[in-house]
Amino acid sequence: FSARSPRQAVSGRSTTAGMGAAKSGGVPATDHALLAVYPGWGMDGERMHSREYGVPPERWCVTKQDLRFLRSEIEKAIEDRRIAPTDCDPFDPCDRKTGPCMYNVVQSYMKPLTAHAGGMSWALMRHPNGLDCDMFLTHCWAEGAFELIDKVIWSWPMSTKGAWCCILANPQNLDISDLINDPGSSPFAKALCASSCLMVVPTRATSNYSRIWCIYEAFLAVELGKTVLTASSPIMHRLAYSVLIGLGISVPSFASGYWFSVNASLSLRESMPVVLFNFFPLTLACCSIWVTRHPRVSAVINCIGTSASMILVGGSVYRAVGGWGYLPVLRMTVPSCYFFCNEVDRLCSLRQDKEAGQLDSGYAGVHGAAASVEADRKRILDEIGHRDVKVDHSIRVLIESGMSTRCLRRAAKLGVDLRHAGELRWGFVMLSAWLVSQLLEAVSDVSNWPLTVLLPFVLVLALIWVLSQHDHKAFMATMLIKITLLVVLISLPAQLCTPFQDTAMLNALRHGDNKTKTDIIEELAKEAEELSMLVSHSLEAGFSILLLFSLVGRGWLAELPCIGPWLVQALGPGCACCRCRVCWRAHNSHDQDSGSECSLSDNASDASEANGSRSGNRTHGE
Repeated sequence: FSARSPRQAVSGRSTTAGMGAAKSGGVPATDHALLAVYPGWGMDGERMHSREYGVPPERWCVTKQDLRFLRSEIEKAIEDRRIAPTDCDPFDPCDRKTGPCMYNVVQSYMKPLTAHAGGMSWALMRHPNGLDCDMFLTHCWAEGAFELIDKVIWSWPMSTKGAWCCILANPQNLDISDLINDPGSSPFAKALCASSCLMVVPTRATSNYSRIWCIYEAFLAVELGKTVLTASSPIMHRLAYSVLIGLGISVPSFASGYWFSVNASLSLRESMPVVLFNFFPLTLACCSIWVTRHPRVSAVINCIGTSASMILVGGSVYRAVGGWGYLPVLRMTVPSCYFFCNEVDRLCSLRQDKEAGQLDSGYAGVHGAAASVEADRKRILDEIGHRDVKVDHSIRVLIESGMSTRCLRRAAKLGVDLRHAGELRWGFVMLSAWLVSQLLEAVSDVSNWPLTVLLPFVLVLALIWVLSQHDHKAFMATMLIKITLLVVLISLPAQLCTPFQDTAMLNALRHGDNKTKTDIIEELAKEAEELSMLVSHSLEAGFSILLLFSLVGRGWLAELPCIGPWLVQALGPGCACCRCRVCWRAHNSHDQDSGSECSLSDNASDASEANGSRSGNRTHGE
């Protein structure tokens, strides 16, 4: 604190807090238990939130563990009927997926609890000294408590420790009008400026962007150069269902493959797995790329591909037991891993489409947004002024891509279609590795030069991947699979036309004299060496392009004259044949954005004023 600790400033609060502990939402009765759960219990809340002696507003944060604890406490409060259904919030007490709305939680649980604790916010009751603000949460108060907490916990970035959430950060029992008299020093403005990213939490109840405060927060974050993320609901329930179906398919398929290898003839056992492995699963995997936006078709392909892959694994296990070694078994599990990753990607894509629909439903632009206080709405519209088109554009980018970064905003301004641009598909990475391994295996008997060429590129790309943001990883994944497919298409004719597949040459090799056989063998070796060099040069060229574009990034790549937007569109998610649409979007984007630039300081001042008013409203339950 700037002066002394609030615990030192407590005068007669601890006794009052202890006497009221039994009445406060499920708090233990003893002082020691209170302090163990809520270290700020009994302190002077008004002093803790004061401008002169209190904790800085941007430090009124909570952790991921705090949200888990809050969820369990809300569940206990529902069981004790301290949080009960009302006419405005007729939630189901047995529902653990959505839960009571946050209005109800604040009025029935949080206000009584913090009032007995000393009047501080729930965040400072858990962390009296505050926490550094790494993330700012924006949400609509109409969402369910469990829905909000589960989405935030599931989407919590790994590098984030403290998050600022208005419901938990602002003291619900205090008058903080003195903190918002100066908009530039309001709690909302300070927290948003101190954070490194903003997370938008969608809700099934209504669109966040039907509220003008949420629109303005997202726009301010964009103007301040913050990364904007969209929180998503967990997929573990659906993933468990998919895993059960996969196990139901895998077990009989594995048994069928093993039984086939035991009972089939030697020649059939040697030839059939090769045909299946080289063509059927790989063909299914390549086809799955083009049906990523058709979830039912993608699910069918995943089931068929898993079945075919496990048949191969069963046959490989039989041969491994017979002394062939376990390396083929490991190789045969790659297709199964791909189809599992593709199923996870399918579920994530369905979830992202759902969240985008929730954000888009009811979104009618800046002027169509509502506020609890009409005067606040008019003031914010006056502050936005002619920048309303830019606000709408920023929100549209966020809805289409699932997130908003500097690169995405730069590409969107140039007209690139950003639908699903923030969607990272691990199946693409797995399929690319699968295809490259097949190319390397095709020439491994001739030369290890392709692997030597590829290894430095892989190491550098891995380093770029680790240091990149989520949207750039998604761009790298789509570039990787498209460039890998291009390399395969370039080298495929040469592989199909090699002398090893030439029947006439093989017959001559069997029936010719020694000199003819020698000439054929030399020609075969020459052709194999040429194939090895073709694969090496193709991989080198493809991965050089991938490395270059990964270093440049989507935003700067889109600024290349004439071909930039098309190139980003071709390498990113979506179809490469959308040049007319891209040009049309770029033209309109340029017209709409003209004259809409503003300075960073102006936006920071505007946001402080709006957030200051908002803080006062939400403190009293909005």
